[in-house]
Amino acid sequence: MNNKQPKYFSIKELFRTDDYVIPIYQRNYEWGEPEITQLIQDIVDYLLKSKDTEYYIGSLIVYERKLGSDVKYEIIDGQQRLTTLTILLDVIKLN
Repeated sequence: MNNKQPKYFSIKELFRTDDYVIPIYQRNYEWGEPEITQLIQDIVDYLLKSKDTEYYIGSLIVYERKLGSDVKYEIIDGQQRLTTLTILLDVIKLN
């Protein structure tokens, strides 16, 4: 059995690739205003308090699937958070 060790990424590193895939067995995106507001508030609170320490935004568990020279990361856990962050970053880019 291949036991992979966790890797820690910054938001910048996390979004360096767009090779994430949401498998068909994952639930649909369901976060509403309360969850999104809480995530944004947590990030704002962190930025206002201390920028010197790392902020744990939650886990993202993926399965690395290699298809020849192509690599895709199937999201196992953290899909709601990753999708929300992706939407937020896209909105920020547009404005």
